[in-house]
Amino acid sequence: MCWSARSTQTCSSEQQPTVEIRRVTADDELSLRQFTCRVIGEPWTQLVEELIQQNLAFSLGVGEVDAVGAWDDESLVGVAAWRSEGPSRRRVAVLAVATGAKRRGIGRELKLEVLDRARRDGIESVVSIVDWNNDAMLGLNYEIGARIVHVPNDPGYMLCVFDLR
Repeated sequence: MCWSARSTQTCSSEQQPTVEIRRVTADDELSLRQFTCRVIGEPWTQLVEELIQQNLAFSLGVGEVDAVGAWDDESLVGVAAWRSEGPSRRRVAVLAVATGAKRRGIGRELKLEVLDRARRDGIESVVSIVDWNNDAMLGLNYEIGARIVHVPNDPGYMLCVFDLR
């Protein structure tokens, strides 16, 4: 299955990543500050990169979010962070794959890890807000079972909802 937001289609690669998925903590601050995911022509990637570099270590340190990362040897090549919204729902705050590591299935593995952890913790739903132009992330969410709807009153974003019940 492929997601088609407009006339283009994006399908995830079937390649499996050769990375280790493990928890990210505030102790990984240097790796987070060095993480790059910005892509020319994809303005949302600048905001995501800045959030990871400037805020994520602090948010992890004060317990606002939890995160997992994809590590290729000692390099952080992907990160996903989420926060709880009540006892039964989680919101993915950020999911990004590093520049140079895209199209290897890393984003898929990170998203599946977030969903697996939520299921193990008894969470009923996981939601993500995705830029309307981010075909790769919308496609990934669609392919692994998200219901995708417009964010009310904000046509620039889509809401991806995973019902885990």
